[in-house]
Amino acid sequence: MIESDISNLSYLQCTVKESMRLHPPTTLMLPQRANSHIKIGGYDIPEGTIFHVNVWATVLHPSIWDDPLEFKPERLVHNNVDIKGHDFRMLPYGAGRRLCPAV
Repeated sequence: MIESDISNLSYLQCTVKESMRLHPPTTLMLPQRANSHIKIGGYDIPEGTIFHVNVWATVLHPSIWDDPLEFKPERLVHNNVDIKGHDFRMLPYGAGRRLCPAV
């Protein structure tokens, strides 16, 4: 196998994504700051509030993933999950300006 083959190995990509879903490199993202007053989940977040996103709780939440504690790479075969910070179901490398530069 050479590096150019990786894009053709879809099940391998799903296995890596599922590994990062179950075991994210960090459980909390770097601190974020609200740029404006927002409302999330019924909570008012004032402008300037510093908060952390709990990645661990998101990737193991049963309303987002079926059987969240099970290792099932096949769940991602027909489910195009972006790990580069655009899909909030899985954020192993953060999102926005604080995204890991190696991604």
